[in-house]
Amino acid sequence: MDDDELNDFLSQYLDPERNPGILFPPLQTAFTISTLNPASTGSKGGIKILQLEVPFRLARIRVHIYGTRWVLNTSNVRRFGFLKDERAKITSWEVDGMVFNEPPKIGPSYLRIEGETEWKPVPDLLWISEERYWSTYGPASQILNHPFLIVVPSNPTTISLETYHRNARLIATSWYLYGRGGTQIMRDIDVRDGVAAKYHLIVLGGPQDNLFTRRREKEGGNDGSKKLVRFLESGGYQIDSRKYEAKGTGMIFLAPSPTRTLMGMYITGIDEIGFKRAVWTIPFRTGLMVPDYLVVGDEYGDPATGWTAGEGNPYGGGGTKGSGGIFAAGVTYNGHLHSCDNWMNINLQEVICTSADGDKFWRLPEVYIRGMTIKYLRLPDEIIDFVREDREFRERREAMSGNGGGGGGGRGGRGGGGGARGGHRGGRGGSGAGRGGRGGFNK
Repeated sequence: MDDDELNDFLSQYLDPERNPGILFPPLQTAFTISTLNPASTGSKGGIKILQLEVPFRLARIRVHIYGTRWVLNTSNVRRFGFLKDERAKITSWEVDGMVFNEPPKIGPSYLRIEGETEWKPVPDLLWISEERYWSTYGPASQILNHPFLIVVPSNPTTISLETYHRNARLIATSWYLYGRGGTQIMRDIDVRDGVAAKYHLIVLGGPQDNLFTRRREKEGGNDGSKKLVRFLESGGYQIDSRKYEAKGTGMIFLAPSPTRTLMGMYITGIDEIGFKRAVWTIPFRTGLMVPDYLVVGDEYGDPATGWTAGEGNPYGGGGTKGSGGIFAAGVTYNGHLHSCDNWMNINLQEVICTSADGDKFWRLPEVYIRGMTIKYLRLPDEIIDFVREDREFRERREAMSGNGGGGGGGRGGRGGGGGARGGHRGGRGGSGAGRGGRGGFNK
């Protein structure tokens, strides 16, 4: 879709300014605008959803047109706006029961803060540099869709400088291996707005270590009420009312850059182990979907591998403390595996579903889970041992059958000691040589 020739064609036949005679079909008297991510959805009837109350949960605006009066009803919409559309003739309108006896303003947005009932017009675009919007909504893999730089602390206090530099090199190398791309590593004191205007940024370290993170810590307003992630004095983090302060905890999250149109990925940890765990979650590989924020802790696994459980870990596998976006926030399903296909879409039966907080449980007869949403699986040790024994048995059987040779000769079971279809002909194997033929000598 970025091809110049195709863009010229679309502009010629779909852009009213270049083709004034073009006629669009009239608007229906009732229609719905739906989106999971404002970054992937345009406008309809001149209405565009700009922000969601709960990211990556379906949002809708249902529109009913009564002449020049429009009635809007929203679901999971935090902010929306009107764009110019010649077909939209509006003299008065209402949204969720709130009446506006004037045409909507083109350009400014309309905002409803959580917990309030009124929609308020926002006349400027300053919120774009402070809050998430369609270009910076995520998921995390969006950071790889534009050239990026890696920002390391110049004088860290909680995690060693060598750890930051080693993991920065790991990120750069991984990007070259998986994305065939190149990047640069720079210090926090060298990042200026001119740099942030050209590149996405992967920022290593929290405000205690990284000066750039400290500079951007007030993202979303001085009162911190609009911030997705709040850094605590203890070195931990807070998302909404949930706090994460345990040792070994790490976090990766997205935030707008100072230039509004680009964004930053912040990777930090309460300690070195938590930081390394967070680094392992960067989605370099296709299909590994990481949401707009992810908190990892002890049950996530050994930071040296990113997947294997640490010594003494009772869970025996990886996990997450909480996440936002396409992952359920730490929800766990325990059940009997009924089937699994090549895309790791699985069917579980006799399922117990546990909430992220561990205080709610549901019993379900059967659950279908898409493979792309699975972060990890835990299997009993005896299953792993059974698979290993089964593989060894099949390898021994293959060695004794078609490819082994030896006294019975290759596929010899069909011939054996002079009987059946082998006899004493020896076939192509002879006395234990070559592939053993179809019978061979077995004296």
